[in-house]
Amino acid sequence: MPYVAAIDQGTTSSRCIIFDDHFKVAADHQLPHEQFTPQPGWLEHDADEIFRNCCLCVTNAVKKLRAKDPKFDKISGIGITNQRETSVAWDRKTGKALCHAPVWSDARTHEVCNRIAKEVGGGNNNFAAEITGLPVSTYFSAFKYRWMLENVPAVAEARKNGTLMFGTIECWLMYKLSGGKTFVTDVSNASRTFLMELSTQKWSAELCKKLDIPIEALPEIRSNSERYCDIATPEFGVVEALGVTTPITGCIGDQQSALFGHMGFHKGDAKNTYGTGCFMLMNVGPKVQYSKHGLLATIGYKLGNKPTTFALEGSIASCGATVEWMRRNLGFFGHPREMEAIARKEASTDGIVFVPAFGGLLCPYWDPTARGTIVGMTYKTNKSHIIRAALEAISMQAGAVLLAMNQDSGVELKRLRVDGGLTNSRLLLEMQADILGVDLYVPRMIETTALGAALCAGLGCGLWKSTDEITAIANKVLQGVTVTPTNTDPAVRQARVDAWNEAVKRSKWAKL
Repeated sequence: MPYVAAIDQGTTSSRCIIFDDHFKVAADHQLPHEQFTPQPGWLEHDADEIFRNCCLCVTNAVKKLRAKDPKFDKISGIGITNQRETSVAWDRKTGKALCHAPVWSDARTHEVCNRIAKEVGGGNNNFAAEITGLPVSTYFSAFKYRWMLENVPAVAEARKNGTLMFGTIECWLMYKLSGGKTFVTDVSNASRTFLMELSTQKWSAELCKKLDIPIEALPEIRSNSERYCDIATPEFGVVEALGVTTPITGCIGDQQSALFGHMGFHKGDAKNTYGTGCFMLMNVGPKVQYSKHGLLATIGYKLGNKPTTFALEGSIASCGATVEWMRRNLGFFGHPREMEAIARKEASTDGIVFVPAFGGLLCPYWDPTARGTIVGMTYKTNKSHIIRAALEAISMQAGAVLLAMNQDSGVELKRLRVDGGLTNSRLLLEMQADILGVDLYVPRMIETTALGAALCAGLGCGLWKSTDEITAIANKVLQGVTVTPTNTDPAVRQARVDAWNEAVKRSKWAKL
């Protein structure tokens, strides 16, 4: 039986999931990695630890598959999907990371962003939006690179010596897994750096110069589905476990991978992932769709030498993070699975509106001055009201993003595909369907992100010939559940949206 594997490198853990040619999970292995928070607003990862864990995940997943399938002989191709924007600096001579990697949600680059917006953009955060599709934000990799150049002596020294290498997580992993032979990234991850021209899918020499980032330290940009390299690292037993030469033939950022795993191959297809953050993507076809309503223009995917598919994206910072805050800081429940029953003890939020802007608001607001705010509390308020308000806040933010997508794309969405850990909350799904006024489709295949990378890998190694073939298989073997709106009264929906918008205004008070 043919197999493909996905290395799913996420914010809190790394996994290797092996699929057969009908998308069934054959084996998997997962390892967490340490979260470093040296200062408020900072979040770092140890890139060397992430590499080690990915190798061990591949090794152990393959061992598990060998134990189950005595006829197993090889993995046809491996796909990588990764937390985007998390940024690594390493030295070409040693192959070692020069410092911990600032994570996508790390906010240390606030001053760098302000300075660049002022000095380069004349105070306009959107000065490069027509080039990159992105606003100036702590979110994106270029500002993390700039911060490392200014604040980490080893990074500045490597630049001086001509040995500096910058890359996002997938680039780092391919470099290490290839034994230091391959220095590439893919278009989806490159589109999240603030340094790639969307129209050409090449590094912008102009922006690199303006941000003083050495273009020679950046990797080659490739498609999402092709043969990048063979796994050749002598470390952690991965080559020995695989047994034969195994190519990496897929590479795609996690949110684009989820869209691909949802079979989002047609214009207007959209998905929303409810993870640590919340990420909505819509396929907008073969032409760049620049946003006028606070969204990000980005790459959807590019398969080999075929035309690029573009996407609109809305990113929300606090989704699962809000649930974890209620668990850890407030002690409202011991495990997220307990949250649903507690929330259902009340029939409504009783007028409470919760804006979980713990570190500001991303799409479509882009306001770093917003802070976590709860309005409307009375003596009657209890934790069930607050939990319901938190879930409603997640659905409200997604509603704001979808409205912006409708306005930008001209496409009125009829169905939204959803995935991520919080889709286990039926209450959240019901709230979301009511707020959006559209059906939600929840696939039973929960490994949507990993599946997307595996599909890219399978196309890259020839296991599947086309997205049409993949769709035909998916229609036979993949099933899901549809959640329909229960409250279709537009006046009720608008009243809730108006209350949310008023609370958002009241959350904007921090001085930066």
